[in-house]
Amino acid sequence: MLTVIIPARDVGPFIVETVHSVLTQTVRDIEVLVIDDGSQDDTRARVESIADPRLRLLAAPGNGAGAARNLALAQAQVGIAMGTVGMA
Repeated sequence: MLTVIIPARDVGPFIVETVHSVLTQTVRDIEVLVIDDGSQDDTRARVESIADPRLRLLAAPGNGAGAARNLALAQAQVGIAMGTVGMA
């Protein structure tokens, strides 16, 4: 299993496409962790609209991409993780 970490702040217009891009890869045994890092837009609602059991949404207080990634690493269910850039 592979964990994909997507830190996100105020990326509502792009987040659904980003998550779908990960979920439709040939590697199917994955978990996708999106960390909403204090978004002021509809990022959280857009992620919540995606129905896939491999996706988990975490909330962070807005401390930046590094802190968001660290939160996700602590919550990851597997030891191998990779990230994407998703912070505005």
